[in-house]
Amino acid sequence: MKVADILRTKESRVVTVRSGETIEEAIRLMKSENISALVVKDVCRTEGNAVAGMLSERDVVYALLERGASVLKTPVFMLMSRAPQTCTPDDSLHHVLELMDRHHIRHLPVLDGSTLVGVVSARDFTKLQLTEMVAHPQPPAQDSPVYTH
Repeated sequence: MKVADILRTKESRVVTVRSGETIEEAIRLMKSENISALVVKDVCRTEGNAVAGMLSERDVVYALLERGASVLKTPVFMLMSRAPQTCTPDDSLHHVLELMDRHHIRHLPVLDGSTLVGVVSARDFTKLQLTEMVAHPQPPAQDSPVYTH
């Protein structure tokens, strides 16, 4: 499977934040969209070309611990991860999982050339695995106890 296969199962809209918005605004956006990371751009929330970075809940939590609540008024560009790892629609899922594991990240912007076309996340891989389990259920191993409710 390829990244493009995952993108076909998702909503095409990518939620982004401008680099000059405050961390507080970014957190509100993450909450309203029920997501844990944002692609950072210098343009607008759903259009544009260049990816400037990524901002994750982890970035915010660590900054809050180090600097306190004043970090909420900080512009996103001060906390974002610059030059984030990315992938392409043609990359294999194995390659993407290796990138996530090697760099300790859960979200990867998907670029087609220099154009942002999506984001893949660890949650996407969980959904894919659950779908596979439902489609191809495995019988319990002979030595494994079977639990019922």
